[in-house]
Amino acid sequence: MLDGVEKCGIGNWEGVSESVGSKDASMCKEHYHSMYLADPKHILDQIKDEIRERENEMVDTDRVLRDINKRLIHMSGVKLVSTILGV
Repeated sequence: MLDGVEKCGIGNWEGVSESVGSKDASMCKEHYHSMYLADPKHILDQIKDEIRERENEMVDTDRVLRDINKRLIHMSGVKLVSTILGV
């Protein structure tokens, strides 16, 4: 829904409806008004969830980068040892 509103603009409920695919224009308008305008707590909860998800992704990214760095260090050490030993 929010992607459709972002893409088509608030008020273009026909366009939003086409973007959503499962609701007609009046249903999209009603859903948007009831979920995002009448209940701001709902959208704030969604934003908090998205922030938590992104924070988790950042933690995962940091972990992956540390792992890659360790592997690169190990590989360069192996290459150095093999060069020294002539293997």
